[in-house]
Amino acid sequence: SPEGRVVKNGSNYEYQYAIADHQGNTRVLFTSATQAPVSITATFEQNSSDDMDKFTNVNTSNTYLTTSTAGNHTTGGSKIIRMNQNYPVGPSKSLKVYPGDKVDMEVWTYYEQNTGFGTSSSGSTAMITAIAAAFGGVSGAGGESGGIFSGVNSAIGGFGLGGNPGDTAPAAYLNYILFDQGYKVITMGWTRVPSSAYFSKQQISISQVSVKEAGYIFVYLSYEDQSNNYVQFDDFKITHTKSNLIQANEYYPFGLQTANSWTRENTTGNQFLGNGGTELNSTSSLYDLAFRNYDPILGRMNGIDPMA
Repeated sequence: SPEGRVVKNGSNYEYQYAIADHQGNTRVLFTSATQAPVSITATFEQNSSDDMDKFTNVNTSNTYLTTSTAGNHTTGGSKIIRMNQNYPVGPSKSLKVYPGDKVDMEVWTYYEQNTGFGTSSSGSTAMITAIAAAFGGVSGAGGESGGIFSGVNSAIGGFGLGGNPGDTAPAAYLNYILFDQGYKVITMGWTRVPSSAYFSKQQISISQVSVKEAGYIFVYLSYEDQSNNYVQFDDFKITHTKSNLIQANEYYPFGLQTANSWTRENTTGNQFLGNGGTELNSTSSLYDLAFRNYDPILGRMNGIDPMA
């Protein structure tokens, strides 16, 4: 009803409210419940407190996942992930995001060489292939895999790479790419490992990336130098603060939802949608009216009026 409804969310109950247009079609659904930030942290310790398994593209060989007393930042820990030209894209995470969401990311960095990084970075073609692969994208592939590759290709082509700071400092970065639902790039950003991380652990971060439409955010670590010098990373943390928006719907003239419609994952959506808030049957994709059903694809009733 216009006054909202009560739904069960886990062991709790929450109010949900809908906003409709002048024809009664439900446009936006939101909850009154406060959304707590959700964080995951790859400590690389491979224990019960480590969220490393929630990230992709983690190279667990002893060459890259190794012990470092100086570079480790985890309390009571000993392990770090390190990268060089042979491991140009490191731990990565893709998140499904929606309007109003905010994403924060941070990682601790450290390195022990102040020369030998070179003045040449890996080419954009190689980095595009490596970044896309970290998220399941393949050049020339069909479906989502091809869409991911095309999106990464557009992002790097439009925004470029972080650049080379010279032989004495690494071209290593904390990065993100924000896409819409079709992997069309919206924006991209990065923060470089600072020169102060030379023999001194330093935190780098990107704060409060604000999402304005439904889509995906790719967060990843990169090493763009053509060098065998290592850069170490530890405690890679991503915090996702969800907005109160649960669902948004757009319609064609006769009630069929467009591809821009979305419902947040793992939430109780609203099926009282078009035609003045008539309930959409998710099994038949027909609107259930009192005496017969309505097909929003055809714009016709699916049956004869029994009162005729």
